[in-house]
Amino acid sequence: MTTQANNGGNAAADDERMSTGTKVGLVVAGVLGIAFVAGLILAAQTSSPSAAPGTETTTTAASGTTVPSGPGIIHVTLSDTQGLGGPMTLVADKSTAPAGKISFVIKNTGTIEHELVVLKLTGSQTWNNLPITDAGDPPAPVTSGADKVSEANDVADTGSNLKPGETRTLDATLAAGNYALVCNIAKHYGLGMRAGLTVS
Repeated sequence: MTTQANNGGNAAADDERMSTGTKVGLVVAGVLGIAFVAGLILAAQTSSPSAAPGTETTTTAASGTTVPSGPGIIHVTLSDTQGLGGPMTLVADKSTAPAGKISFVIKNTGTIEHELVVLKLTGSQTWNNLPITDAGDPPAPVTSGADKVSEANDVADTGSNLKPGETRTLDATLAAGNYALVCNIAKHYGLGMRAGLTVS
């Protein structure tokens, strides 16, 4: 009390200044806190895997892995249960796609090696009834022992075979038209490894 009297009210002014300083400090702390949180969000987005423009990503609950999806991405599963001793499958998750760059995400879930060859269909050809008139590697017409389809109109392929369990991405730029997706290892097309694709 004596201090207040001797200072002529200065103690009250000091209290007022501290109160204003505290307010300014709280505002600054709030702004810094918001900036920090915004920085964390930006960092998290930057470190996340990004998809190509026009694509989306889907996280599978079972594996927790992120797989790309979108109109220009086609997932293809190559499979068999007994090698050449039973039926084989080639399943694409889309039968249509827009013209331009297409990414085929290919997984071999079978017991033996497989491949993916993209063939442009011409004239009256259909993906399900290509003539099996070729053999060898590369495929060439033969008079007997045919076990492959012609690759004369091959527009994209995996090159080397996919081993069981392997996943690979094949990028191709496709014009509008009809295509056959095939595994053209000897006998595989005839055992069911084929699917159609329409690009528009």
